[in-house]
Amino acid sequence: MIIKNITDSYKQTDWGIIPKDWNYEILQGKIVIVHGFGFQSQYFNSQGLYRLTTPGHFYEEGGFRDVGEKQKYYDGPLPDGYLLRSKDLIVAMTEQADGLLGSAAIIPESGNYLHNQRLGKVKPISSDIEIDFLYYIFNSKKFRLKVRETAAGTKVKHTSPNKLLEIAVPIPPPPEQKAIAQSLSDVDALITECDRIITKKRNTKQGMMQQLLTGKKRLPDFSKDGDRVVMGKKTSEGYKQTEVGMIPNDWEVVLLDSVAKRGSGHTPDKKHPEYWNGEIKWISLKDSNLLDNLYIDNTAEKITPAGIANSSAVLHPSGSVVLSRDAGVGKSAITKDVMAVSQHFMAWHCGSQLNNHFLYYWLQTEKSEFERIAIGNTIKTIGLSYFKQLKIPFPSLPEQKAIAQILKDMDTEIAALEQKRDKYKAVKQGMMQELLTGTTRLKYDLNN
Repeated sequence: MIIKNITDSYKQTDWGIIPKDWNYEILQGKIVIVHGFGFQSQYFNSQGLYRLTTPGHFYEEGGFRDVGEKQKYYDGPLPDGYLLRSKDLIVAMTEQADGLLGSAAIIPESGNYLHNQRLGKVKPISSDIEIDFLYYIFNSKKFRLKVRETAAGTKVKHTSPNKLLEIAVPIPPPPEQKAIAQSLSDVDALITECDRIITKKRNTKQGMMQQLLTGKKRLPDFSKDGDRVVMGKKTSEGYKQTEVGMIPNDWEVVLLDSVAKRGSGHTPDKKHPEYWNGEIKWISLKDSNLLDNLYIDNTAEKITPAGIANSSAVLHPSGSVVLSRDAGVGKSAITKDVMAVSQHFMAWHCGSQLNNHFLYYWLQTEKSEFERIAIGNTIKTIGLSYFKQLKIPFPSLPEQKAIAQILKDMDTEIAALEQKRDKYKAVKQGMMQELLTGTTRLKYDLNN
């Protein structure tokens, strides 16, 4: 049950207006923050019992992230006091990624995660503070801003226990802290469940891509008698071995250049302002985060017709398939508008016998191969000669469209789940703003 705010029962603080019956105090004397241990890298492994906890385990907005295959393990001597327990609160003391400084996370289980250096472990030493409430305070925008304002360092910002302890925060009565934390935790549970379903759907889609785009699985309208792969044999009835792997007998292998017009792009001279800030969308490495989401409909930078005319940049029609050959090697998308690209990208305009969505999904399955063949020390790249020789499996156009439609439908379902999750995240941010300032108050039981 919610109790609405009453203006004359509030007071002004540098956190904002908070209820008069809340305290506003620095964290010194309420908690202690303990540094982690510098575990020796000679004992690091790709598997083991003890997991090294790193800044990579934090989401920028707060919360514990499972790093999956990137998880590092430790099998050396274990000093006392550095094995984390379930419900321990840890905080990122360095900004290894943008926005990470001060992010807080709750350890999910006991006996596995190590308290590593550059992480602080928060311990309450006062009955005034509930650890679950403090988790949300640490991840609030106002607290994170205060952390940044007091941080040291230029390239990599960092903070210290003393600096964090000097930050003042609103402190409601402990029962109200519990009520606030529980309400926010309920929304977190919805977000976590959405993420779980999204991950499951993505894994299902990945498996489906591997099956459909190689012909190992045929759709009912296109399957032929004997279209099956017998495990353990190099060839099977209904299939043939080719330079792109085993494919159905009624599929072909073709040069991509024979069924699509290949192009690239260029960067207009930055010394000429008249080439920039126009209306032509121009895909560059700044747009890497927009790729791998099926479509790209906007770009970080735009150029002018003069920029096109005075450089090697060209216009690629809407529906072109673009692929990054530098930096984020293998990332791809389908353009939703006429666009130009930088020299870091390839672009294909599909001919009448190649479906652009089929090509996009096939390129997605080849990302690991693109990453493998990319060369370079600072920035890995794939040479243009590779794409001149690139071959693809080539089913009939109706089968291409049917395969692409199945995968598009799965992408649509995933996108809907992501929108639902993002809606929950927005609701949570609004709740944090209201509840952590007491603008909206929860009715709570003093005895529970």
